[in-house]
Amino acid sequence: MVCGASTIPDARLVTVAGGPERKGPDETLEFIRAAASHAFYRDLVWEGSCRVLDSSACLLQGSLRYGTPEGGFGERTTVWLYTLKDGLLYRSRYFSQESDAIAAYQESGVSLGA
Repeated sequence: MVCGASTIPDARLVTVAGGPERKGPDETLEFIRAAASHAFYRDLVWEGSCRVLDSSACLLQGSLRYGTPEGGFGERTTVWLYTLKDGLLYRSRYFSQESDAIAAYQESGVSLGA
């Protein structure tokens, strides 16, 4: 569903497009599609940025440019933390720093606090 990954039914995902609240897979996909339809939208996952933390979690790093409600655009560097349950996408969150993503995973495990 997100990034072509299959999700479990009770997946809860936090995305830049959807804001800081956790959302289910279908709602998350709606937000991502809406963001991607904006003329300024661009996402880039940096080559070689995938870091496997263990069999249930990985990090990706990249950048996003997205439209704003005021008609402009925002840009940010992002670290995405993804966790898996039964081999399917279970949780996601984004961070500004890799160290923050790792700390969140160490504190909360695959649930990421949800």
